[in-house]
Amino acid sequence: SLRKQIIQRYESSQYPSWVGEPSFSNLTTIKLLFCKSERLPTLGELPSLQFLHVREMMFLQHIRQEFCSHGHGFKGFPALKKLKFVQMPEWSEWSGVDDGAFPRLHRLSIRCADNILSLPVAPFLSLVSFQVTDCPNITAIPASPSLRQLHICRCVNLDQLPSFPSLTTLRLGGPFKDNKPCRLLNNLSSLECLTITCNLMTCISLEPQGLPLLRKIKFSSDNLQYCHGLSGFTSLKELNITECPKLLQHSCIFWMM
Repeated sequence: SLRKQIIQRYESSQYPSWVGEPSFSNLTTIKLLFCKSERLPTLGELPSLQFLHVREMMFLQHIRQEFCSHGHGFKGFPALKKLKFVQMPEWSEWSGVDDGAFPRLHRLSIRCADNILSLPVAPFLSLVSFQVTDCPNITAIPASPSLRQLHICRCVNLDQLPSFPSLTTLRLGGPFKDNKPCRLLNNLSSLECLTITCNLMTCISLEPQGLPLLRKIKFSSDNLQYCHGLSGFTSLKELNITECPKLLQHSCIFWMM
């Protein structure tokens, strides 16, 4: 009847054999906090696991196929809805995710993973919300046909996004590669709400033809001077400009007022 499991400050390199045992059929929540192991246990075979939080695994470097299952015949995490990784400073690789794994994952959050370079290429088919922050070396994130909300912050080497045909809300926080956040705005024809925050950014150039449904824009940047393309957004209903003291001196935006 166990439903929630918290493993905290576990110092051994090997987990007990019962961790992740599929016979815990009612287990819905697991938290792994401040553990010293260099790997994660196999948790993907738990039939009812819905919420997984991994935090401050300071020595973990790789997440591979054994995280999902002991063998390739099992897809992994059949019921998981929310997955969160926080403060993983040595984590550099996440691989071994087969097509069909994580079939019900709705929310994915990765924060403070300085060395992670890329995420699994297999799409997360049910993902609705994705947050990736303070991952300065990440260069790519996986496609997801169902994703509706995306938050990217302080991921300076991420300079392009895959196609997200259902994405409606995008929040971008700098710094950005070459201080050009608009590189991340391709193939977003369903986008409705856009927020960009970056104090180093001096110019934004938007292309209305690539964002035909955009109706809400919010900018914040101490150094923003130029903003091009606003007049072409025929669906725009709300423009929020916050803490941009230099913008009105250089950019004519009063056509909307």
